[in-house]
Amino acid sequence: KTRRKQPLVGGEEIDHRLAQLEDPNSDLARQWDEDHDKHVFRKLLAVIRPDFAAATWEAFTRFALEDRPAAQVARELGLSENGVVQAKFRVLKRLREEGAGLLD
Repeated sequence: KTRRKQPLVGGEEIDHRLAQLEDPNSDLARQWDEDHDKHVFRKLLAVIRPDFAAATWEAFTRFALEDRPAAQVARELGLSENGVVQAKFRVLKRLREEGAGLLD
């Protein structure tokens, strides 16, 4: 017995979703933009990762991405608080350079 594949969404549903994507104020368009930005951000992180020493990257990850206090990250990694803040600054600067124009 052979079954024909049914489309996941019909033509009317596709038209409706496309109309929503065209409206920058729709929930679907906002979600699309947010998902796109997250995807680009992850790709940019992967591109620039090799440019940094392991300790710098770990300090950035814990402080900037995991939102942990600089003092705590400094203690955990044996760095100064200023070193943790500088790691964040250097990585963000590099992210801005690499991603210029990709994320608004």
